[in-house]
Amino acid sequence: MVQFIADRLAQGKRLALATVVSRTGSGPREPGATMAVADDGILRGTIGGGWLEAKTRKEAIQALQDGKARLLAFDLNAKTLAENTMVCGGRMEILVDVLDGGRPSHVGIFQRAVEALQAGRSGYLLTSFLETARGEWVTGHGLWMENGKDGGDLCDPFRDGVWLKKSLSTDKPVVLREGAGRCLVQPIHPPRRVFIVGAGHVGQALAAVCAMTGLQTVIIDDRSEFACPDRFPEAQDIVVCASYAQALKQSDITTADAVVIATHSHLTDRDALDAALATPAGYIGMIASRRKRDLIYASLLDRGAAKEDLARVRSPIGLDIGAQTPAEIAVAIAAELIAVKYGKA
Repeated sequence: MVQFIADRLAQGKRLALATVVSRTGSGPREPGATMAVADDGILRGTIGGGWLEAKTRKEAIQALQDGKARLLAFDLNAKTLAENTMVCGGRMEILVDVLDGGRPSHVGIFQRAVEALQAGRSGYLLTSFLETARGEWVTGHGLWMENGKDGGDLCDPFRDGVWLKKSLSTDKPVVLREGAGRCLVQPIHPPRRVFIVGAGHVGQALAAVCAMTGLQTVIIDDRSEFACPDRFPEAQDIVVCASYAQALKQSDITTADAVVIATHSHLTDRDALDAALATPAGYIGMIASRRKRDLIYASLLDRGAAKEDLARVRSPIGLDIGAQTPAEIAVAIAAELIAVKYGKA
């Protein structure tokens, strides 16, 4: 989403950004959920679909026409639910903000956010919003990254780095309040990557599923006829290697990344797993039967691996959904990656 916004603004275009800023009771999406509506009608993201999203989209188009931000309040009471075939109740507030490629402050904030993410740094996007005495909403934008802050045009006191630093201690979107003003704090992180070690049928299917869920993929294989753009058009990088272990050692794997091992032989699986355990990867999985897994583990223990290292490995890999085909196995692996992301595995 950040890249999409930055690209549109860099082209001098405008877009409306609709973001859930509060929810009480039941609602279709959580605070921080965002939908971008570009001035040519292109949409990115969702705030829950259905009637609520359609109403918000109409307001976003109107905001693009009049250039004014607005705060929408939806009471999802029994009458509203019955009239619009919705199944959840509660109350939601959605901020519709207008970003303009003609404003250097808007362009700069999102361009710097993209640059920081590309450099592997995490941080927070900040959006302040305040209702004036005339009933209009004034918004401002800022950025707080690991290497510094940019207060942009945030309203006081949210421009104060000392005040903000005490509040930036969450990995979930939050809204801070100070007087009549509020500030939406949205954590942003570099895209999570999945290093798929093995470009066979499962690896090919997994790369496609990962692309659908927003995960970037790096393909590693020692066979150029398998590891090629024709088979992996979604991949961010394709590495044809002489050694799986060496390729992993030379990769810039971080704690946010995952390694999935599915090579063409037990020996290369073992060597790849040995190298993966030397990385800080937050997820390491290997396709294997329990017997194959135990044989590989025994071999690695003989070579000096520790039992606590092997405890990091998920094998057999993926959620147990009875998967049989490569596509089904890919879905099971992707589901496990999502579960780990949200602390559900």
